[in-house]
Amino acid sequence: MFPSSLNRFDSRLSRLPFWTLLPVALLFGCGAKDGPDTETSGNTTIGNPAGGTDGNVANESESRPSVDGFLDAELEPWRRELLVEAFENASKFPLRPHLKNRSKAQQEFVIATCIELGQLGLAIELANDVDNWRRGLAVAEVLERAVRDGSRDGVDPWIDQATEIAYGVTLDENEQPWRRDRIRTKLAESCILLGRIEQATELEAGIVPSERGKSDIALSRIATLEEVELLLDQLDGVLELRDFDRTLNSLPSICVLYERFFDKKDVRRRIGSQVRGWIESKNHPAQASLDAAVQLARVAADRGSNDLASSWLDLAQQVFDSVPWNLHFGLTQQSKISEERFRIGESDLARQHMDPAIERFNQLIESITDMERCEPLCAAAQAFAVGGELAMARTLYRSALEQAFVNQNARPRLFDLLRVALSWARVGFDPDQELRENLTAKFASLGDPW
Repeated sequence: MFPSSLNRFDSRLSRLPFWTLLPVALLFGCGAKDGPDTETSGNTTIGNPAGGTDGNVANESESRPSVDGFLDAELEPWRRELLVEAFENASKFPLRPHLKNRSKAQQEFVIATCIELGQLGLAIELANDVDNWRRGLAVAEVLERAVRDGSRDGVDPWIDQATEIAYGVTLDENEQPWRRDRIRTKLAESCILLGRIEQATELEAGIVPSERGKSDIALSRIATLEEVELLLDQLDGVLELRDFDRTLNSLPSICVLYERFFDKKDVRRRIGSQVRGWIESKNHPAQASLDAAVQLARVAADRGSNDLASSWLDLAQQVFDSVPWNLHFGLTQQSKISEERFRIGESDLARQHMDPAIERFNQLIESITDMERCEPLCAAAQAFAVGGELAMARTLYRSALEQAFVNQNARPRLFDLLRVALSWARVGFDPDQELRENLTAKFASLGDPW
């Protein structure tokens, strides 16, 4: 049955469309055990035995569905070239023993950026060159974006392929079921958007707790105004649980509802009050609170309400100031807030926070692990690039490239170079010839030791 926190609106469920029951059942595990408890332990392959220790998958071109339905949004050629170059270099990782690093770089770094920039045709082509379970996740993520953008034709073969990969992940003592369930949950989002509720329910049956609630974002995308109240009540119940994974998985749903119903003042204020109360309660990790405030600030800015965006960023800054972040993570988080400040024209306030943070980082940089230096510098550079302060952005990107090569191993070097290249592509920072050649030369020099 439903938890006590949901009893107050339980009686309304029978009057709502069936799909609105899905998030309640899945989020609170009604009628389903946790993922690992529903499978046979030991060397068991779930579904098609295409897995292996790391969920490796076959890569025969003749088994690939058509990519004709996936289109690329308009993008400057040099930005697309950066994406292709990034993927080619991500693929330099030796398959053995770096399959996991290679696939993560390909999917989580490059393909995710392609999707973010609307390069779905490129993304689905690149997904076929991923060799482990992350191919299924990449396909599922491209599918969700394509379906969300209105594509319907030709998706079934891709859903079948990703499902086959998901169920081909081997559950032995070295495997983790969240990999399988992350693919299934993302596929469930597409099925919900397509109106295939039964298929979505089957995909999410028995998923591990860390993946529960992620498909709520799809429900938020199709909810009517009349159904929003149920979803918000449900989210109240999730927040009351004080479960980090459930809360984190619900934040994207809240942001979607906030964006879709931004012009409905009552709904917007209800969501705003809900999130502010959650943040101010300090019952959850500061990282999640900061991210929520920044995401809602972006929504408000995109809808032309800079004053409201500024108030969310004030709250994010309060969260940041209340935590003793380490140098690496601190500059990354401050850059995230300041990037949004720049975006709404609050350049002076952005620099007021960024300048001392960068100065302190540079003063103490030798105390920071070499593998943790490039990422915060890249985040700071991106913030200034968004603000149009290109000279400062170039200086910081140049420093990021230098710090990427302090470590002598190619693995951390490659990840850092990808961060820089993808940051340029993401925000449209067109580097000067020196920076561009610097990046290309560093990519070309990668090799043993990894």
